[in-house]
Amino acid sequence: MDQKPNIVQEIGRTINRLKQLENLTIIIVEQNLDLIRAVADRCIVLDKGIITASVNPQELDDPEVSERYLAIA
Repeated sequence: MDQKPNIVQEIGRTINRLKQLENLTIIIVEQNLDLIRAVADRCIVLDKGIITASVNPQELDDPEVSERYLAIA
């Protein structure tokens, strides 16, 4: 059976390819933590349009960071 690629993974690969090949700065607004970890160099956390934190994607693996900024328990 031929399996179709996951669209989120394909988007991540495309974003990374554009960053590398075209030397682009890309701003994405995203809630999918797997995609964020795969493509982001820096994460800005907003709450009602106000910046509440700036973290690196690896910090999102820390349960305290996730709970504090992303309301994930």
